[in-house]
Amino acid sequence: MGRKLILAAVLAAAIPATLRAQGTEADAGTDVRARVSAELDRKIVRGIHVYGELEGRFKDNVQRINDFRVTVGTTYKVADWFKTGAGYTFIGNVNGSYVLEPRHRIHLDGTLSFRAGDWRFSLRERLQLTHKAEDINVYQETRNALALKSRVKVSWKGSRTLEPYAFFELRNALNDPSFTATWNTGTQRYSNVSFNGYKDLYINRYRAAAGLDWRISKQHSIEFYGFFDRYRDKEIDTNRYGSESWQENGLVLKSLTYQTGTNLTFGVAYRFAF
Repeated sequence: MGRKLILAAVLAAAIPATLRAQGTEADAGTDVRARVSAELDRKIVRGIHVYGELEGRFKDNVQRINDFRVTVGTTYKVADWFKTGAGYTFIGNVNGSYVLEPRHRIHLDGTLSFRAGDWRFSLRERLQLTHKAEDINVYQETRNALALKSRVKVSWKGSRTLEPYAFFELRNALNDPSFTATWNTGTQRYSNVSFNGYKDLYINRYRAAAGLDWRISKQHSIEFYGFFDRYRDKEIDTNRYGSESWQENGLVLKSLTYQTGTNLTFGVAYRFAF
């Protein structure tokens, strides 16, 4: 009986598994980043605001620019306990070769909140779609990436000028590329590759943050903040052949890696409200 079990285990290990393609893990380490922004906020009528924002983001231990962003949007305070908003952002992403890659993002969000004494608690859900306008391999990444960001925040409202806060946020990738493939342990390669569309869903970021909003006057305020990001991004290396070309050319899945890492980001934001 023991020999049969051993033989079965050996045979099972020798047979390639055809499953949802499993990736390996790679740790990218820790990076220190920075953000600087300026915002104009205009009250239209009671409860309705429009705003515009310019932002620059830096990475690689604050030695090079990551991207710059221009955002316009609006918020509507439906009630004391509920606020909604929508906006558009142009993202000028700078790749490793210092080439500008334009991207467009729209977002919709809703925020539930309540006060308990001097403390304010809120839950914000934000759905965002990011369109990549640059040339991409659509079997490695999604041209129109959907994400859901869920944030729980607590702030102290006991001072007219200083408002400290903290929050925790999850970002869910909703439509990453999905593959089915056979992994051969002998050749260390994928075969029988099949692209299943954009339906992979997973949490790809955990964020914890703390900050201080300093209201200098009725119109001017400055915000200082820092946050910790733990991310897990899906990295796919494949060719550009589509489903209609599989039999002719073959879809080659070279590697599938989940790159994990940590970002420590510090920022300052100026706001002018009128």
